[in-house]
Amino acid sequence: MPNRRTVDVEVIVTVEEGDLPEMHRIAAQLVAAGLKLEATLENIGTITGRAEPACLDRLRCVQGVHAVEPCGEVKIAPPDSDIQ
Repeated sequence: MPNRRTVDVEVIVTVEEGDLPEMHRIAAQLVAAGLKLEATLENIGTITGRAEPACLDRLRCVQGVHAVEPCGEVKIAPPDSDIQ
């Protein structure tokens, strides 16, 4: 049987307002829970990274985390398309 690897999803982690001073601690705990850290955006209280879908619930359980959401994709129609 072939070894199936799961594909990581990009996630945005929103930190609780009262825990903003603890962003680096929270980021370290998210990494320990399976997040592959990409950026810690202290000014907006957000941490970005990639994770296996199976570990998203662990990320949500980290103290100080308000939400863990998969990144969405935005597509804009070209200027000459019928839909604007």
